[in-house]
Amino acid sequence: MQRVLVVVVLLMPAVLVDGLLAPILSSAKEGFRSVKAAILPAYAEVQAVASYVHQGAANGGVNVVTYNVQEAPVSGLQSGLTSKDRVQYIPGTQTIKDRNNDIVVFTNVYRDSSFRDLKTLMSSNGFASTSAPGQPMNVKSSGGVFIAVRTPVLRQDTRVFSKCGCYTTCLMSSPGFVYVETTMADQKVAIVGTSLQADGVTGCSATEVQDARRTQVEEIRQFLSENAQQMDIVILAGDLNVNNRPDASPTEANEYRDLMSLIGAGAVEMQGGTLTASCDPNTNSEMRLQGDSRLRNSDYVLSVAVNGKPAHPTVNEVQAVKHPLKPQQDLSSHHAVAGFVALSGGSIPAPISLVASLLVLVLTCST
Repeated sequence: MQRVLVVVVLLMPAVLVDGLLAPILSSAKEGFRSVKAAILPAYAEVQAVASYVHQGAANGGVNVVTYNVQEAPVSGLQSGLTSKDRVQYIPGTQTIKDRNNDIVVFTNVYRDSSFRDLKTLMSSNGFASTSAPGQPMNVKSSGGVFIAVRTPVLRQDTRVFSKCGCYTTCLMSSPGFVYVETTMADQKVAIVGTSLQADGVTGCSATEVQDARRTQVEEIRQFLSENAQQMDIVILAGDLNVNNRPDASPTEANEYRDLMSLIGAGAVEMQGGTLTASCDPNTNSEMRLQGDSRLRNSDYVLSVAVNGKPAHPTVNEVQAVKHPLKPQQDLSSHHAVAGFVALSGGSIPAPISLVASLLVLVLTCST
């Protein structure tokens, strides 16, 4: 009976090869098997981690989804399906849980119970989550925004907007933005999640609403200027409540261009598909139920220029989030928007590369 030892070495520096192969080759059969038993499970674990990292980096970019959960700060203001009927299903939908997603930004998650449930459910899908902005007057509601990230959160911060239109629900929701720093493919990535001032507020003029949005964007821009200078890429995602559709009114188009210039956002390509607007009563059952007939884009994933670094190419695609037990029922009056933001390069992060170089030693023995 002939024993054959096959050694395959990938990505191994010469000094590591010399240092590791000699003792292995001189080991007895039982020693060999014990080394193999120790190496292969660890290698498999590293491969699983590396596989995820490449989901976001293999195609040269960051995959971000933003979704407006459409929850009112207090239950009495909620229309359509109740939060309990919807929130429990959102993280399990294909659009949200897709393993290619690197980051998910949730907006309008105002109630603490929904906030906790979503964070728990996203954690079970492999995401770490941030806190919400601010402490509102109503302790049963949160600031409405949080970010779920698959890679480690290196830093997080929150801010409450100083200006919030002219209606009292602001006092119960503390709207603002969440800021996160992480790394992907050796790139320092920052993301801001937010929900800007909404239209259609009783007692607010259109000018007051637009002024509130502009002030909010100025506050985000100021924060990024002070905190994101070392980042390789900065992403802004959420419900911006401005419309970039070709059929937008001149006023809407002008405001969109103004805010994009103010924040320093690059051009975004709207990828075609069966859905053409994030707010569309023709394709969204919840929006029809609320009687809103305005077809518009409201939710975006954008790349922002910082520290002289230009914004990165960005593509947005509108995607439905349907009730798993009622396929005709949408889980929010907004569709989700999936964004792809190109990176300037990509590779497995250094710590994973180092471990992989030590463990990509596949040993087999046949008798």
